[in-house]
Amino acid sequence: MKKLMLFSVWIFFCSCNGFDELEEDNDHQFEATVLDGTYCNYISLEFRPEDAASIERITGHEGYLYYGLQLSKILVHPGQRLRVEIRKLNESDGYVCPTLLPTYPSLTILSLQIVE
Repeated sequence: MKKLMLFSVWIFFCSCNGFDELEEDNDHQFEATVLDGTYCNYISLEFRPEDAASIERITGHEGYLYYGLQLSKILVHPGQRLRVEIRKLNESDGYVCPTLLPTYPSLTILSLQIVE
């Protein structure tokens, strides 16, 4: 009986761990406004100021203005509101762009949805 009880407690803790992972995935989605069009698949984005601390934990950069590397190449226009899933920009993500951009930190956009 004691073994069954310990096994049940172990199963409970293992299942709680799985919920934390699901919650963490949702923490990488934010609303942003497109400031400019795309330059070499980068979109200039303005995130909500209240999300700045969460985005800083992901990217390691302060602020709420970023360039997002758009892997999906969906056309966006200035002023559009987006819901984006982001991650930190890896060295393997970046590539040379022939245009000069303002110096905003960059991140990778994994997915985006246009918010109506």
